[in-house]
Amino acid sequence: MAEQMAGYIRVSQRKGRTGPGYISPDEQRKAIERWAAYKGIHIASWHVDEDESGGTQERPALEEAIKSALSGEVGGIVAWKIDRFSRFTEGALGDLRRLQAAGARLAFVVEDIDTSGPMGKLIYTIMVAMAELFLENVKAGFIVAKARAIKRGAPINPTPFGYDRVQEGGMKGTLTPNNDALIVREAYRTAGEGSVYGAMAYLKDKAPGKSWSVSNVRRLLANRVYLGEIAYGDERNSRAHAAIVEPGEWYAAQTEVSGRRSARALYPLSGFAKCSGCGSPLIGTRRGEDKERAYLCSRYRKGCSSPVNVGAELLEGYCANRISHAIIKAGGFDAFVNGGAKVDLGEIEARIAAAEDELRAFAADQTMRRALGGAYTEQVQARVQTLDDAMAELLTARSSDVPPPTKLLDAGEGAQEVERFVLGSLSELTVVKGRGKLTPSRVRMTTRRGAVL
Repeated sequence: MAEQMAGYIRVSQRKGRTGPGYISPDEQRKAIERWAAYKGIHIASWHVDEDESGGTQERPALEEAIKSALSGEVGGIVAWKIDRFSRFTEGALGDLRRLQAAGARLAFVVEDIDTSGPMGKLIYTIMVAMAELFLENVKAGFIVAKARAIKRGAPINPTPFGYDRVQEGGMKGTLTPNNDALIVREAYRTAGEGSVYGAMAYLKDKAPGKSWSVSNVRRLLANRVYLGEIAYGDERNSRAHAAIVEPGEWYAAQTEVSGRRSARALYPLSGFAKCSGCGSPLIGTRRGEDKERAYLCSRYRKGCSSPVNVGAELLEGYCANRISHAIIKAGGFDAFVNGGAKVDLGEIEARIAAAEDELRAFAADQTMRRALGGAYTEQVQARVQTLDDAMAELLTARSSDVPPPTKLLDAGEGAQEVERFVLGSLSELTVVKGRGKLTPSRVRMTTRRGAVL
């Protein structure tokens, strides 16, 4: 009976490639079949990884092929070339040791070797090391090429909406605004003055040929390329091309981009409360047959050691009641949050108006922009931070006018009041995994004055 082996095929990144530089899965399979017929071997199973790098051994089809060899279903694995099996020396040698311990072998068509003998193992080790060296050299060259492109002002990513690529001359590959730039700028203005949904409606009307989902519009609004910037890793070019929007317009749109989405109307603590297991934000969700509102660790499927899963009404009510008792004990909200000092809302609102005027004036000052050069964006950000700080202070101060919302928690009603009351009182809220009644050991609160409740 012919020896049984598993055929393994890998293509790193297909991306529409054709021609001599691309050896398709079908071509690799035919080569392996010819080799098997010549050697009198039967290929019992085929395992194909597409769009998988050889720089890691964690590939679905490869793991299945190795599992079949370790279990004795086949006597080994054959691949078209060694670098199709691996470009990672440590992982490749580890897999070889596992296979040899199980009495299985590796074979490769182009190199015409197998690892059943010492010479085959030696050649395999050398060739894998060479494949890894080649991969590392390619990566290093790619990083250098990207850094040079960023410095020259040519972004690596696809051409963003509102720009064209310069096709010739010394500026080839850089971005230049096209006729859609006016649409982009108006979308920013709409988001800054209204909402991301307004910007989405506008884009759907003016550019119907593209897909404008809420997430796509958010990504567009958050893209700093429209400020004239491009970046890759530590390399950043803040004056790579002509900006479509002014910093003030860009930052105004970020309030909606980074703010809470409409789904948060049911989950006022989503993104604010943290999981003690990994420090990640809790997110709103539904659980159980009755679709109960709950807060769940955002990394519960991504390695969190103790993911939190707590009922929303339970957590919201507990926080509101605990803060209420702390306020009563302190002698009032002002004493609880501000150490007894009465806050002047009018004074805070006046500072917010002044900060907004300063940001707009600075963003519109082209002379200042030219004079500051690369430091201009930092100055804009400093003014945005001043405005954000004043807005946060106003949120805290206004919370004193909001009664504890314990009667407004049913079915997510009154979420805005919960948000103002709880978030206006706390700087941190961490929840520990557990069941049953919530206690101070499970819900850790820190007030805006730094006190631990």
